[in-house]
Amino acid sequence: MIKNLKNNKTFIIGEAGCNHNGSIERAFKLIDLAKRAKLDAVKFQVFNPHMLVTKNAKKANYAIKNTPRNESQLSMQKKISLTNEEHYKIKKYCDKIKITHVCSAFDLESIDFLKKIKLKIFKIPSGEINNTPYLKKISKLNVKVILSTGMSTINEIEYAFNIFKNQFKKNDLSILHCISAYPTKLSTVNLNTIPFFKEKFNCTVGFSDHTTSELIPALAVISGAQIIEKHFTNNKGLSGPDHFMSLNEKELVRMVNNIHIADKTAGKFGKFISNDEKKNLIHARKSIFANEFIPKGKKFNHHNIIIKRPAIGLSPINYYKLIGKKALKKFKKDEKIIC
Repeated sequence: MIKNLKNNKTFIIGEAGCNHNGSIERAFKLIDLAKRAKLDAVKFQVFNPHMLVTKNAKKANYAIKNTPRNESQLSMQKKISLTNEEHYKIKKYCDKIKITHVCSAFDLESIDFLKKIKLKIFKIPSGEINNTPYLKKISKLNVKVILSTGMSTINEIEYAFNIFKNQFKKNDLSILHCISAYPTKLSTVNLNTIPFFKEKFNCTVGFSDHTTSELIPALAVISGAQIIEKHFTNNKGLSGPDHFMSLNEKELVRMVNNIHIADKTAGKFGKFISNDEKKNLIHARKSIFANEFIPKGKKFNHHNIIIKRPAIGLSPINYYKLIGKKALKKFKKDEKIIC
């Protein structure tokens, strides 16, 4: 089971992604930032650019806005990639400062590399959800898997989920609701997908958030998310596909605080009386009292009994049952009625 899920606290993943811009030094700074913000994990993207994309592939529109307009996707991916050796250093640094290391592999060779360095948590990106050889390769590993579902139909999600279901223990497979639009419009977030996934797949469900909001992840937790993933950067002004829609350090800290508030306030499914409420119940609720002197044998009526605070006697639920019955003893005014 992923750490934090044991104690009912949300597992928060900071998506460093490629916001290191191909610099191992910047990657280390992002890890330090994640640690300062009290994230549980930091995630990186591992890929060989030549195995990821064809030489003529175009960039997505959101990436064009913050990278040179005329460069190909392959050229961009080369600039924002790290070598396997550098990713191994990242893993060692995460271990050193005690923050969980999570990765998404984007090709089969990268899966082999991450297996070699003993990565414990694989995040399957939304774009790979229909990649059968990729999914089957990861399903054979003794790891925990987080499956992202952006751009996916329910049939595609079921297809990928079923590849892992028979191979994995229940607590080792999680699903993230995700909208793969950068940034995501608030009107399309659809947090109701989270309880839908929990009911349908009966597993841990989280939310990979691509809005620019600090609040939406906390709302996702209230909706039932137990894992939150969010892009972050140390400089929104840098060139690169994701910096502009990532949270900076101050925003990230506020997001984490909002999630902790959500953890404390979400509670359990159902209606319960809290211990603090129980202390106030006697003072705020009422019971049945004598409204005047009532001699023994006198019948209770609407004039000689009254409902008042505190709740130390017969509940008002029994009021109409009491009407017409004889008093078994005498009652002074404001004495609680017993029968």
